[in-house]
Amino acid sequence: MIKKIYFLFVFLLAGNALIAQTYSADSLFSFIIHGKVYDDSTGAPLFNHEVIINSEEGYTKHALTDIDGFYADTIAGLINPEVIIHVSTFDCQNLLHSQSVTAVILQAVVNFAICGSVAPPTFNLGGLVFAGNFPINNPESTGDTGIAYLYRTTTLGLLPVDSNQFTRYGYYMFLNLLPGDYMVRVELTRGSTQIQEYFPSYTGNEIRWKVGSTVHLGDSCVYNANIHLLPRPGVASGTGNIAGFVVAAAKTRTDPVVPCAEVILYDQNFVPLDYRVTLSDGTFTFETIPMGTYQLYTEVPGKYSKFTTVVLSEASPNAHDVRLELFLKDVTGITDPGSPDQELGAVYPNPAGEMIHIDGNFIQTEKVSWSIFSVSGQKTMTGEQIFPQGKSQITISTDSLSGGMYFLMAVKEDGTLLRTLKFSKR
Repeated sequence: MIKKIYFLFVFLLAGNALIAQTYSADSLFSFIIHGKVYDDSTGAPLFNHEVIINSEEGYTKHALTDIDGFYADTIAGLINPEVIIHVSTFDCQNLLHSQSVTAVILQAVVNFAICGSVAPPTFNLGGLVFAGNFPINNPESTGDTGIAYLYRTTTLGLLPVDSNQFTRYGYYMFLNLLPGDYMVRVELTRGSTQIQEYFPSYTGNEIRWKVGSTVHLGDSCVYNANIHLLPRPGVASGTGNIAGFVVAAAKTRTDPVVPCAEVILYDQNFVPLDYRVTLSDGTFTFETIPMGTYQLYTEVPGKYSKFTTVVLSEASPNAHDVRLELFLKDVTGITDPGSPDQELGAVYPNPAGEMIHIDGNFIQTEKVSWSIFSVSGQKTMTGEQIFPQGKSQITISTDSLSGGMYFLMAVKEDGTLLRTLKFSKR
């Protein structure tokens, strides 16, 4: 499991990235501050907890933590780079905890570990992962390693929460989760004995997140959220070939390709046969398969797709340049849980491979600075991107990141915090 690493007081100096931009003739600047509030005895995040942010120039803001205990704010229009920013919060005994930073550093992370009587209860979620009649490595070792990805369903869509690898007894476990609805996706890791025999599968024993079921945590822990990996029968040998690519349907002149996306091959009766993972250029290939009618579907957690029919015949045994699309909204007509007015969408694919994509929808062209942080608050990557007016997408290479959970913070040119996004790396 990716360990939750908590810091009492963490300050992150922004070196040469996410530098707030000058946006007026008076050389005003912006200061970004964010952090986490959690219970000092249990490590549980404090939800809806008030954090008071003020400066000596008279700025005051009351920020509330989200369900993961995070808060963020941008102080715009500062004049003096030496101004002191005070960050304070009250604990369960109504005692004031306060930290101060200088705005000249342009960005800071301020965390609080306090007693938190207002913290909601937490629960554990776990289950067995079956490969056939028995869980992997249970009752005897099968030479497999599973990796489980945990997602929370929210009004913003399917959000990644955590991930962990497991082998012993074929049992996965996530600890200290806040109340809510969760979905788990499990796959066998590269090198596992049975990796070619099963599809990655979700709770509900499905291979598509859209039709998978969720587990509700609200009254008690759940230890029997078992997942049966769907068998992967493969395809008999033949002379047919299907080759194509996956793109994000961003409605731009050239829609960007999507690497690390699963492409599932179904027969004409929608029985799943096999799958491929797209390469760095978004391409996939099913080679030497029999003639017949097939259905293709792209599976990326939290993104929508549709079935595409491909017919192979003796007259036309090869299907090249098959285009599969991913969408922000459900193209089959079911209401999409995402917000249509969101300027910045979620990170995908998630978990990430060599690169990630982020969709944008802006009323005017925006220059956006971004930084990627580890769960410990360490800045790992920075950059700038231009989002044109309307719907568009940016691509960020994550090849240099090691496996684990990360946060991406995006900021407009005027210093306004757009959104903090969470994603995991394989």
